[in-house]
Amino acid sequence: MRKILLFTLSVLFLASCQSAVQVEPTPEKEQATSTIAPIETEMEPSKAVDSVPVPTIPPEMVFPERKPPEEWQEWSITPEITKRAFEIYREGIALGSDPRAFSKVGDCQNIRDAFLGKYDNLTRYPLETENEYLLETIKNFAGSFDTDGQAVRGGFNAATVLSPLRADPEACSPGESPLACELRITKPSFVFISFEVWWEGRTVESYEKYMRQIIETVIAHHAVPILATKADNIEGDHSINLATARLAAEYDIPLWNFWLAVQDLPAHGMDMERNDGFHTSYEAWDVRSLTALQTLDYLWKNLREETVVAVSESETPEVEIEIATPENLNWDYANNILFDLRCFESNAECPQGIYRLNPTNGEVVPLLLGEYLLESVSPNGDFLLLSSGSHLFLAEREKGQLSEISNAFYQYAKNATAWISDERFVALIEQEQAVDLVFFSSDGVITETWKIAEGTPTEVYAGRGGVYWDVENCPPALDCSFVGTWGRDTDQASARQLVRAENLPFDTSETNLAYPILAADGFHNLIFASAEGEIIREYPLPQGRVRDLAWSPDGESIALTLYVQSSYSGRILKIRNFVIEMKNWGLLEYPETFGIAPALVWSPSGENLLWMGTEEIAETEFRLVATSLRDSEGLDFAALNITSPVPLILHQAVWIR
Repeated sequence: MRKILLFTLSVLFLASCQSAVQVEPTPEKEQATSTIAPIETEMEPSKAVDSVPVPTIPPEMVFPERKPPEEWQEWSITPEITKRAFEIYREGIALGSDPRAFSKVGDCQNIRDAFLGKYDNLTRYPLETENEYLLETIKNFAGSFDTDGQAVRGGFNAATVLSPLRADPEACSPGESPLACELRITKPSFVFISFEVWWEGRTVESYEKYMRQIIETVIAHHAVPILATKADNIEGDHSINLATARLAAEYDIPLWNFWLAVQDLPAHGMDMERNDGFHTSYEAWDVRSLTALQTLDYLWKNLREETVVAVSESETPEVEIEIATPENLNWDYANNILFDLRCFESNAECPQGIYRLNPTNGEVVPLLLGEYLLESVSPNGDFLLLSSGSHLFLAEREKGQLSEISNAFYQYAKNATAWISDERFVALIEQEQAVDLVFFSSDGVITETWKIAEGTPTEVYAGRGGVYWDVENCPPALDCSFVGTWGRDTDQASARQLVRAENLPFDTSETNLAYPILAADGFHNLIFASAEGEIIREYPLPQGRVRDLAWSPDGESIALTLYVQSSYSGRILKIRNFVIEMKNWGLLEYPETFGIAPALVWSPSGENLLWMGTEEIAETEFRLVATSLRDSEGLDFAALNITSPVPLILHQAVWIR
């Protein structure tokens, strides 16, 4: 009975796999007047690694030669250990990869219900006696089997798993692909990579191109890629399996030959009831999970060792940077929008500089190019806070020059600075292996420091003389986990914790706070609270997830964007834009938009509201877009004169009075 039920669930789920991967039309490219070439940067390490060489290979370890890729059908089901796999695994463990975690990358045939998930539920699905030797591996990787992670979803293929448009905006950083997101969150030591689907309109060369990117990304994250052949031959010449074997040989990485494992099954593992040349039988899925587990077992047991190269903790080295102020730097930015851009290249962030947008004609002018980001602007627009890595700079409009006020700036937050008034601001500064809230006067002089006992403050906000901060638990070499939000008036000694359970968008006005909360239906509602943190109202929203919040300057309205996602593929279908009027709690909807990392920007008068974001216009071409949602001046522009071959991400955008 259990097998029949599981088979039925698999059939119902997988029946829609093929329809989910049809080629979507690509918008016609528009002419762009200028193009940003991503700046090549080196990420400053948070740890110094003491001599992490290529691991020494034990003299008794022998790496057998494989047959050529053209003979892939004769390759063994369970792959042999390769020299490169040995190096990747040992280096990865030394650099923080989790020896108890693996990830899956693929389409709907890799979801936990159909692939490997049962091994986290051995009370319901006990092992056969002859397979009990696998229990050690199951115990070691417990928790990785019955999960999909960020890189497995219906409709995924070798191209879409690399697209930021397919990433879950709540779990993933702006501009981050599902693959990069999964690797960052899980830090796996092994990664199964398996795309079963062939569809019209894509060539083997295209498949191979994207698979190279996937493999190189996984290796760059210090995990061992495990490639897999597929059982079907829907393309007619086994060219996908041949290409997969070529890649395994070229990169010297393991290939799990699932095709060979099902050759003795009826119809070679294909489902003859549907007979569509694509779906495999229940027996084949059982074989697939078992041989994948055997592959993981063999690789892990032969690559692991008790002692690995150590990574020592030490302070991040100081980096000397030259402050460049271009001669044509135009500091006359009154009634203009200042914004900065980052890109994601090879899964690393690359700052692209700060720009000025004229809201009258849509003209964009570079203000300060290079590795600079805009952090915040004083309420009167006279002072800017800029950063470059861990260096924080103060710029005064009248003087038109930068002065460095800290070389220990906490650079990992979207909101790492906040202006309390025109004369005072607060910034997150790393001191003595902790992050403090440090207060400065508008001339860059430190006036006060707050030590935070609850954990690491990772975002800071200000409103009505009070300061609010998000706290996360950040153990070494692990991703931070949200703890809560605290607030404190600047003239009081005690802090109060807000009722806030998730690290979601947060914004303050002079009188109110606003932040999303996850409702029972799995979508967001909006919480309005007083400056003291007392909840005023839980406001129901249309189905979606809040991406951005922005109070109007007078605090009488709040704008928000809602992501609408496909429940099947996770793809962002559209972005809905709303304004809530506080005087009557009315909800106004504005035109829908679409893109990556949207931001809402109010004009100083509150009469204009601009939506800014990045659109994907081709697989390797992105453009910056600004669209007027509400205006009194007839703003009429959309695509700006900035394009890039990699996603462009808005970090901050401020409309200066």
